[in-house]
Amino acid sequence: MKLISLLDPKLIYFEEDDLPKHEIYRYMVDKICKFYKLPQCGKELYELILKRDAEAPTVYPNGLDIPHVRLDNFNDTLICICIPRRPITDNGQTIRLICLILTDKTSAKLYLNIVSAIVRASKSEDFFTKLLNQKDGNEVYNILKELNLAVKEDLTVKDIMTVEPIVIKETATLKEMGDLLSGHNITNLPVINEAGYFVGEVNILQYLKVGLPDYLMMLDNLLFLKSYEPFETLYEQEEKVLVKTIMTKPEHVLNPDNSIIEAVFKMLQTNRRFFTVVQEGKVAGTITAMDIFRKVVRS
Repeated sequence: MKLISLLDPKLIYFEEDDLPKHEIYRYMVDKICKFYKLPQCGKELYELILKRDAEAPTVYPNGLDIPHVRLDNFNDTLICICIPRRPITDNGQTIRLICLILTDKTSAKLYLNIVSAIVRASKSEDFFTKLLNQKDGNEVYNILKELNLAVKEDLTVKDIMTVEPIVIKETATLKEMGDLLSGHNITNLPVINEAGYFVGEVNILQYLKVGLPDYLMMLDNLLFLKSYEPFETLYEQEEKVLVKTIMTKPEHVLNPDNSIIEAVFKMLQTNRRFFTVVQEGKVAGTITAMDIFRKVVRS
């Protein structure tokens, strides 16, 4: 499928005024409802967009804002595109292109693949330059037609994984590991060697375990150890223990081309919520059960 097959030139326009993001959303709703009859429209649709926007961020680092609403009793896909003549700022993020996508309740896969196609195109600065050089929606439509952007039929791990995730070297210390976990608010890290190849994983529990003597793990409960302070040992070891001594080499990793169903199956099979995505021996990304829940189930 080509992206152009989902576009209507009437729903592509330039915003000449410096308006806030939510005000642009309102105008986009008005434009859609002028040409299409939807089960929810006007104020009701606008409020659905604001609610979805509040639940999860829709702005991508390269200046794309892709709000999305899944409608009841709607068996179609509509895309409204707004191109601000001057970039707008929202919560410190710069927005250069807004693509509002309306789909039915069962089209999470299609939505994510549309997003993937737009994000791929926008990685080139030339993409934004070409769009801004046009005069109206019809000319933008023709530019997008020339680009011949494909919307994939399937949904794979690479479509929703975290690209360029935080990684740690096997020679790093426990303190460096703790700093990364704390600084980025994460609980798992892929481990690489000096050559940049994936060699294992570490997580917050392995970090905390360093503070506990091995014999404690053989006990049923620790009620008699109320005065024991495990973190004293942990602090003593932070600069000495290396990541390679506590990391594990998982039996299973994922490939970017694995399907989402394969990812869920492996998570259930291994009782793991975090997977490193490996391609040609190197870390291509990471994916979690929450990624699948938020980006597919609740997208």
